Amino acid sequence: MTIFEEILGLLSGSPELHAYLLARPEQLQTTDYAHIIAGAPIALTEKGRLLERLSEHMTHSEDAGLIRDYSACLHMALQALESKEATFSVELWKDGEQLDGPYIALSVEEVQRAIPKYWENGDKAIACWRIEQYRQGGASEPEGFACPEYTFAADPNGEVQYFTHDPKKRRCVWEEGAFGGNSVHLNLPVPYRPGDILEVSCAPYVSEPHYCILTEVGNDCCGVQCLYPGENGHIEFGALKHGHYFSGCFDRKQYLSPLHGTRVYAGELPRECEFMGCLSEKLHKEPEFGKALWQVWNYLDFCLPDE
Repeated sequence: MTIFEEILGLLSGSPELHAYLLARPEQLQTTDYAHIIAGAPIALTEKGRLLERLSEHMTHSEDAGLIRDYSACLHMALQALESKEATFSVELWKDGEQLDGPYIALSVEEVQRAIPKYWENGDKAIACWRIEQYRQGGASEPEGFACPEYTFAADPNGEVQYFTHDPKKRRCVWEEGAFGGNSVHLNLPVPYRPGDILEVSCAPYVSEPHYCILTEVGNDCCGVQCLYPGENGHIEFGALKHGHYFSGCFDRKQYLSPLHGTRVYAGELPRECEFMGCLSEKLHKEPEFGKALWQVWNYLDFCLPDE
C-alpha cells in the first residue's frame, strides 16, 4: 500500500468519497493529504507517523517543507501533552454541553488511567473529553486567571485526537488549525450530485447521525450546499464542507469534518426529513433547481408541515 492509499483510507467512513479519490489522485494536492491526516479521528501519535511517512516520500519535492511544518506543529503539541510541568483540567462534553468535570490531573498519564475507571460505574457515553493544559507562567486572562495553552479533544476512551493552541503562542497558524481549530472545514473534491441525500455520522464529536439533501455541488469550500431540518420546524441551508448540516451546528465546537463520515443514503428517513424524498427526485432530474431554491430562500422561510 502506498502512503497516499493509506492516507485516503482514513476517508473509508465516506465510501463514495473514498472510492472517488482513490480513482482520481491527480485531483489532490500535497496539502490535501496533510489535512486529511490532521483532521482524521485517530491518535495524534498515529498522525505523526503518517506525516513522517509522507515527508519521507516527499523528500525531493518542493512541498517537503510544507509537510515538515505540519509535523513541527504536531510535535510541539505532543511535547505539551507529555509535559511533567503542567496541570490538566478534564471535562466530559456531548453536543456542546458539559456533562461532567472539571477534574484535575498532573499528567496526561493520570488522565488516561482515570478515564477507563470513570466508565466502570456506568455505560460509556457517546461523548468526548476536553483536556486543557495549563502551565505556570503561561497565558492569562486580563483579570489574572490562567488560560489554557493547549486544549486537546479525546474520544470516550481517552485517545487524544485533536488540539487547539492559544492564539498568542501560535507559530504556524494555518498548519495548527488543521489539527483542531479548522479541522471541520476539510475541502476536497466530492463525487456527490444535487439531490443526493446524505447520512452524516461524526460521533463522538456529534453524537447522532444527521441527514441532509444536497442542492448544489461546486468545487470550493462553500460550493456543496445542503438543506436540513432546523429549529422550530424550519428548513435551513448550509455549507456541508464547513460542518453546516444539522440544527445547532453554528453553536458548538466541531472537530471532525463531515467528509470523514458521509454516505449517500437511500433508507427510511426520520419524519422531519421526509421532505427530502420528493425534492431528491426533482434535483436529480433538474440539478439547476438548487440554485433557484437558494435565490428564493433569501426572501422566504421554508417550514416543515405540521403533523
